[in-house]
This record gives sequence, C-alpha cells and structure tokens, in this order.
Amino acid sequence: MRWLYRLKDTVSSQIRNSAARYSGKIKVTCGTNTEFRAFINDGTQHVVSIYVAGNAVVVCCDCPAREKRVFCSHIWAGLAAAESGGHLSRIETMRWPSIRLEGVKGAAAVQFEPPSRPEKPTPWKTELSALRERVAPAWSGFTEPPRQIFYTVDSEECIHRSALIVQVEVSRLKKDGGWGRPNWHEIEIRCVSQLDEVDRKLLGILGSDVTSGSYSNFIPDPDSVKSKRRVPRGAYDLLIPMLCATGRFMLEPSGLPDKFQPLHWDDAEPWKLEVTVRKDEQAEVFVVSGWLKRDGKQLPVSEPRLLIPGLVFFPDHVARLDEGHGLQWALLLRRTGDLAVPFANRLEFMAEIAQFSVLPSIELPEEITIHPGRFANPPILRISKPQYSAPRLCCEVAFDYGSVIVPEAQKASVVDDQATGRLVHRRRASPEPAESSGCVPNIRIQSRPR
Repeated sequence: MRWLYRLKDTVSSQIRNSAARYSGKIKVTCGTNTEFRAFINDGTQHVVSIYVAGNAVVVCCDCPAREKRVFCSHIWAGLAAAESGGHLSRIETMRWPSIRLEGVKGAAAVQFEPPSRPEKPTPWKTELSALRERVAPAWSGFTEPPRQIFYTVDSEECIHRSALIVQVEVSRLKKDGGWGRPNWHEIEIRCVSQLDEVDRKLLGILGSDVTSGSYSNFIPDPDSVKSKRRVPRGAYDLLIPMLCATGRFMLEPSGLPDKFQPLHWDDAEPWKLEVTVRKDEQAEVFVVSGWLKRDGKQLPVSEPRLLIPGLVFFPDHVARLDEGHGLQWALLLRRTGDLAVPFANRLEFMAEIAQFSVLPSIELPEEITIHPGRFANPPILRISKPQYSAPRLCCEVAFDYGSVIVPEAQKASVVDDQATGRLVHRRRASPEPAESSGCVPNIRIQSRPR
C-alpha cells in the first residue's frame, strides 16, 4: 500500500530529502498495521516510534530534536521504511491523516527542523585529508606468509634468447616446518615491500621483464614484479656478485632448498673460447674441438653447465667469459662433440672455413694455415652501364690478391685461393696512406660492356 504521499504536505521537502541518507541504516524491531518501531544508526543509534491514534499518526524519536519538540528526518525515514515494509497500513484508510509529535497536543505544536548542514571544512583540514589519501600504503594490507626467494638460471631460456634469464621463485613453509620446493609457476612476485632488504634491492634492479612486450589490459600492481627477468650484459659485474652473495642463486634446482647447490662468483680473469683443429694421423682426420683457456689452464667446452654471452656456469660457480666470435662454435661442439674431417676432404674443409664472415680465435695445422692477405695490385673499380637508364653508373670494387680477385661485397673474411691451395685472410683495413708507403695510391678502372 502507498500512503506516504498523503503525509508529505505536512513535512518540508528539506526533511524528506535529508531522510534519504539513512537508507540501509534502519533496523525494524516491531511492525504492524497500527504500530512501528525501528533503530536508525547515523553514527549514534536512535529509536523511532510511530503508532496510529484516531485520525493522527503519532511519532517520536529519541534524538536531540525531541527536546526541541521538532520533527526530525529520522521520523520521516522511519515512515518511509514502514511503508516499504507494508506496516502502518491503517493510514491508507484514514480520511484526513495528520502527524502529531508524541506528548504534544494540537497540530499547531508540530514544528519542522531543517536538516543541519555540515560545517565547511577549513583549508588546512582539506589539505591534510588529501595528503592522507596520497600517502596511503601502496599495498592493500594483505600479509604474505613466511617465504624464501630463490634466483634460478633457466638454461634453455638463456640459450634460446642468448642472454641471462633469471627466474625468481618463491619457497613457502610446509606444515612440518620445512621449506617447500620453489614454485616456478608464479608469474608475479607479490608484496615485494614485505621481503627483506636484500631481496627488495635485487628485485628492484634485476633487469627487465622478459614478457614486457606482451599486451595486457591489467594495470600493474606497484608492489609486484614479474618473476622472469632478463639481466643485461652490462650489469653482470654488479648483479652476479650480489646474487651469489644471497646463497640462493643456482642453476635449475630439482629438489628441496636444503639440497640445492648455490653458485659462487669467480672474480678472476675471464675464460677465453678457442677452437683448435688438430691432426689425428692414426685416424687420418682433422679433429675440430673447442676449449676454454685461462692462465695456462684449459678445459673442454663440454665441461661447463652453461655458456652464454659474457658468462660461463660451472656446477658450483659462475665466471666471466670472453667468447669473441666463438660462442656459436662452442654451442655446436657441446651438442655434437668433436668434429672429424677426413684428410681427403681438406680442400672442401678449407672452402667451408672460407665462407664464414667472421672466425673465432682458431688454431690450425700447417696444412690449413690462414695466411695474411697481401694486395698484388691496386684495387679494381669496375664500371658498368646502369639498368633502365638510371641516372647513376653501377660501380663495383674488387681486390687483387694475386691469383684470386675478391669483390668488396663478398662477406667471407677468409679467401680460398684454389690456385695455391691456401687460405688467405682478407685485409679489412684501408690501404696505407701515400706518405707512409712512399708511393701514390692508384686504382685500375675496368669498363664492363653490356
């Protein structure tokens, strides 16, 4: 039933509008067709009582307005709640219902109290309130249970990306009080601010997110970091000692934390990669093998656990690596073992070596020695007619090494001189200036008819 509209003309619009703020704050304790009682909580709990007496709706509220004998917004909120709940239905049948304050006789005694307006805050309170919002903690108050952070080198990912990829993993306490196996499935490390200082510092500077190029609709949590990190080569000397100092930096653990082998930092001179080709007279083959050399010591490239640009990982330590141009050679030899080339294929072997644009530090037998290149004549400039009447001539520079002429555009760093059966190292540097050579540099021009 709808009867509240019959009483609205006896109550000011200010009172009615103000009563709307108590929506959801009313608890009904009694409700019949003639009586209604409820608690209203606006910070302080007030009791509103309403009952029908004759042709009057008698109302009462225990708020301070009662002493002033004025009609408050609590009462109108109570009337609205009674109508919404189907109470005080007798009012619908009353011919001329009126509102009367309890203890007051006559309609003239009903007064209306305008809703109190909140005081306008002073400027300093406004500024402090805004500051309080800005300095609120970045995290929501959730506390992570005890955990340990481990820094794991993902070998397959490192080889695939040709970079150092560190997977940050979390180990949590088990029911028996021991530490569980680190969870590598976690995409993010949450609540970084709750970690110890060493881990907070490392996670803050530990390279970039490997997945940062992927698209995401989510706004990143300022207190979380991605678990898979790419460490730039220029940061190795800073970050690798810090990671090793934690005692929680390792290669792909496979067991519980107490069984892991932490890595230590080898701060000595870098290991150098070198490829050697030796003769095996008994098997009649050239054997191609790779070595790590440092301070008179050498190790086969198969001994380390991992090789990446700038670093070599052993089972219990990590050291610097000066790979030169030999890293891909080392990875090949680690995968296949030593290569054996029959003596009968010497010339083919030399031709294959000659096709590489760059070569590693390589030690060759006398039969396959790479000789330094020497120009037999001045460079050759070949000029030809352009195609389709282009406004520019077509030019090509070539270098004369005696029995072989090599175009400048050829990428190989070594020339296979088949006439002499030798490998010749190309001269990439510019010819000596005239002042030092004692002659005037010249060039041979060849026209190419079309």
